[in-house]
Amino acid sequence: MIVDEKISIAEASNFLGIPTATLNWYRAVGKGPSYVKVGRHVYYLLPELQKYREGCIVTPKRGRK
Repeated sequence: MIVDEKISIAEASNFLGIPTATLNWYRAVGKGPSYVKVGRHVYYLLPELQKYREGCIVTPKRGRK
């Protein structure tokens, strides 16, 4: 059985380019990437972080004429 590698909060922060405090706040308010919580320990899975980052892509709209 292959298990996805656990990514720490600090590593997830670096991957996404946002502060760890932002990830903490996202979890508190139910936003941000999916995470795994086992007891008091929180970690992320790389495929979930990649999905979240892809969902943040913004395509600019064409300018007004």
